[in-house]
Amino acid sequence: MTDTRVDVWYRVGDGPRRRITDTIVGDALAVGAGVSAYALTELLRRVPERAHVTEVIIERNEP
Repeated sequence: MTDTRVDVWYRVGDGPRRRITDTIVGDALAVGAGVSAYALTELLRRVPERAHVTEVIIERNEP
């Protein structure tokens, strides 16, 4: 089974960069080097409304 780590970096105004990290488990969600649109959308919903996403890093961890 493949795990995919996703880091979402964001900033609110002139504040410091912050990160939300999640690991998506299972071949159904981890396709190729990316993740499903649903899984990524759910992760992005956790970013504050007034934030600006600066970077999204997707790393596939193969067993």
